[in-house]
Amino acid sequence: MISALPILPVESILEIFKYIPTRNLCRLMVLSRTFNIEIKKMMVERFNETFWNKHRRLLVFMTTYLSLDPFLPPLHNTHNGYDLTFDKLDKDLVATFVVDLSQPDGTIGPNHTKLWGLRLRSNDIIRDPLNKPISYPKLDLDLPSEPKEARVYIFDSDTDRDHPFISAFYVTKGCLRASNNNMGCIKKTLTTSSDNNNNTNNSTINTKNKLFNTENAEGWWKHDLISRRHKNFPACAHFIGKNESNNDDVIEMLHEVRISAPMLLTAAEEKRKDKGDGGVEFLVVEGGQSSLTRSCIIL
Repeated sequence: MISALPILPVESILEIFKYIPTRNLCRLMVLSRTFNIEIKKMMVERFNETFWNKHRRLLVFMTTYLSLDPFLPPLHNTHNGYDLTFDKLDKDLVATFVVDLSQPDGTIGPNHTKLWGLRLRSNDIIRDPLNKPISYPKLDLDLPSEPKEARVYIFDSDTDRDHPFISAFYVTKGCLRASNNNMGCIKKTLTTSSDNNNNTNNSTINTKNKLFNTENAEGWWKHDLISRRHKNFPACAHFIGKNESNNDDVIEMLHEVRISAPMLLTAAEEKRKDKGDGGVEFLVVEGGQSSLTRSCIIL
């Protein structure tokens, strides 16, 4: 007869939990309220160790499909990327990353390393600089938005000329629909994190540069990133940006991304690569272009 296994004290179990990967650790949060609280503390500690590093950044790669008729192919696709830095982590383990608008175009990281381009898995090269606003003509038709695809990665900007290729580790991807006019869609009921992680404020949008009052939120928009495969699942990230009118064009800029901290930790631990042809494989810093193969196509 097999004797019953001894029941370990909670302290010993939590010590074992420290060595469990984040993906599996999340599944154990439902065991009890005590485990839920203690696992959240572990998550915060892991996140701080990983992302309180000024070089650990978030890369958002967006593709816009602009079409005048939903039944016809898009007129053209626009690619653009954003380099976001960590801002804060709230009590619900939602991390906020923001675009530093003071960073020079075409640079990455706190050292403002010059970026030459993004190398996609398809061997295509995207040369447009990061953190550059999207400009497209105003549409007078009954089209409140245009579809976008967004892919999220993490990367480490701490590099030099001897290591010109920076790996982009895949976090998630999905679809969102952003307003194509300059009115935006922010409402006064938008909940955002204040400077204190334990409090919320329903009247402000926090960015790296200033606080915008939603009482005068013209042009600001907030959209959920929805998985193509799991459309009924909760949003995997939230994007906040602003549209401004410039004569006959709309200028669109992403300012902030809010995303699950455990999802980011899983990406950092597993170092997954994006398997899609449109996915980013490397960030190529200035000087690295000489090492690229001739099969690369510059878009």
